[in-house]
Order: sequence, then structure tokens, then C-alpha cells
Amino acid sequence: MKVWVCTCFDTSFDFCEQKYNVRYDSFDIEIIRGSSEEGHNLFIETTKENAKLANEAARRFLSEICWLYQSRVEIIAGGGWASHKTPTNVAFRKFARIGGGIDLTSYRQIASTHEQKIALGIYREAFSSNSIFYKFLSCFKIINMTYKTGKEQKDWINNNIEKLIKSKSKIEQLKQEGITNLGEHFYHSGRCAIAHSNIISGEPIADADNHEDNFRIGREIEVIKELAEIIMSDELMIPTRGQLIKYY
Repeated sequence: MKVWVCTCFDTSFDFCEQKYNVRYDSFDIEIIRGSSEEGHNLFIETTKENAKLANEAARRFLSEICWLYQSRVEIIAGGGWASHKTPTNVAFRKFARIGGGIDLTSYRQIASTHEQKIALGIYREAFSSNSIFYKFLSCFKIINMTYKTGKEQKDWINNNIEKLIKSKSKIEQLKQEGITNLGEHFYHSGRCAIAHSNIISGEPIADADNHEDNFRIGREIEVIKELAEIIMSDELMIPTRGQLIKYY
């Protein structure tokens, strides 16, 4: 039985063309650009038996779009299937995007391993979240993918801090404030403080309504994000868009 997997989503940047056809894994994907009053729509024609895999391919493809174009990708509706190719219209919502940022004319799937696909999914969730605390924790999860223990994670951060470019000024600012062991700082006052909330333990807890915690995590999120990107690019071997442009 033929069915349609339909996913409605939004992005920070708009698509350059009204329609694209791409391939992810074994599925052909059609993307229809939205408008100021409509979300983008993604369609996959498949069988009822393969609908779950098609839905997964749709989400993994959108995670690649987030990574390649550094664009927020919010999945508004999707996860099921329908007997007809039916666009999803979101009532009472306006969409504002930066024009002409995503061109899929030369798109080729970049993730081939299970680890790469997991990392890209976590990255999309982090990049697209409105919560700085969730962003921080998600980016730390990407570091955790390769480095299991807290010590390994802290050591890796300290050994790779000099590679930072976009957030270098944030690092200098922290050092000026007397924070010398940056791995220890990000792990305990960031990762653990956000993930844990046991008051009896006496360990730090990141309070979502506290001014200092909001300022600190908001300032340091770009550091952890760039460190996660280094893991993804250098160790999980996920190519960036810039690398692909040079290659092709």
C-alpha cells in the first residue's frame, strides 16, 4: 500500500528555490518552500511498511540541513503517514526567514555512520532550542559521545581549547576572571549543574530563573557549541558545508 510521509518544518534561512528533490538513504524526498504564512513541507512517497523508516529519514535529512547551513530547523508536524500528499498549514502563525540561504541543488547526504547520524540529530535539537540550558547540555552530549567519563571530557576540553576561533574572546574573558581549568569549569558549573538537581548533595544547580546562571550559561554556550563542532568535524568526520564547497 502506497502512503505519503508528510513533515511540516521551519528554518532560520529560506530556500532559494520553490521546490527541491533530494535523496536520503533509500528515500526520495520532495521539499516545497513555505511562505510568510506557511511552513515548509517535506514529502516522501513510500509503503505503509516503510513509513517509520521514511519518517526517520526525513528527520535525519533535516538535521543535515541544520548542520550544513547553520540554520534553526524546527519540526512543526510530522511522524505519521497519510494516504494522500497533503501539505500541513499552521494556523495563526507567521514565519519570518532570512531570504535565499539554503540551496539544495548540489545536496548529497553527508552522514553514513550511525554515530554521525546521532550527533547530527543532537546538534539540530541543540541549535533549534530556545533554551540556553538545553543547548548547553545537548552540545555536551556530543562531547560525551566520544569521551565517556567526566575526566576524559574535562581533559579533552583543556587539550582542545586552543583550537577555538569563534569563541576565543569568551575564553580569554574567563581566564581573566581567574578560571584556569576550563574543562573542570564547564563540566561542573555547566554540564553537571544543568543535568542534576539534587539539593541535598550541595553540588551546583543551574537555576533557570537566576540572573547569574542565565548570564553565565548564555555567555558560555558558544564555547561548548564550538567544541561540539570540533568533535563532529575532526573526530566523527562529518564534513562542513565549507569543506564540501572546496571539494566540489
